[in-house]
Amino acid sequence: MTRKSLWTRIRLVVAACLALPFLCFGVWDAVLVVTAPFALPAGEDLPAAGRQNATACLLYGCAHSLSQSLQGDTNGWTADTAASPTGLRTDLAARLDALTAGGILDEVQRQALQTALDDPAHLTLTRYTLGSNLEQWTLERARSDQDPNGPVRRWPGLYFQAIFTAEGVPVLLDLQNGPAAPLPAWEELLTFCGLDGFSDWQPQTLNGYAGSHGDARYSADACLYARLDGAAGLGWRIISMTPGEMEVFQADTTG
Repeated sequence: MTRKSLWTRIRLVVAACLALPFLCFGVWDAVLVVTAPFALPAGEDLPAAGRQNATACLLYGCAHSLSQSLQGDTNGWTADTAASPTGLRTDLAARLDALTAGGILDEVQRQALQTALDDPAHLTLTRYTLGSNLEQWTLERARSDQDPNGPVRRWPGLYFQAIFTAEGVPVLLDLQNGPAAPLPAWEELLTFCGLDGFSDWQPQTLNGYAGSHGDARYSADACLYARLDGAAGLGWRIISMTPGEMEVFQADTTG
């Protein structure tokens, strides 16, 4: 073996050793967020039907293996500081177009959000990521926008927050202070989210979570609780709950 080939092999070994921890962390992250089933301390498990659905598996893993909230806070998320403002607006616009085509967003709501996207001087758009499987968006009034003589906008208090899976499934939608519009139909929502294959969705009557402003349903097969409301505009949430957790939740909200 020549000295040159020896040094080449040494460099390859060193490079492999340096890369190994990152590879291991990447693989472990993928296992935690994607792999099913996820064992629960109480012994409950995601049913077989739920394991066959990517969204049910992902939400179950986040809730019960990572203890990661998907309800709007950004703890544990990473802000995307690499993408350009134009790139961010283009990416979110594509998500909004898909929601509109699927009947989730009304055309009037879509136009209001586009107006906000086209006004970066007064509204701030931020994207956060969680692994490679989830992205969270916030579109809100810029903190520096304090000029009382600034341009008059039709929806000055508009606020939008959303969490999407890598496949574009909306786990959370929160549109406030925008134009009024009819709520989307449950059938459209479940179909768009790929959850229409679960036949056991049951209506839930929970104080403060359903009623005149919306509706809530639960699927034990998917271990998913979903809520749709229009109290402030458009609100949609999907939360992973086992049947046991749902019983506790029902007791807390109906007592």
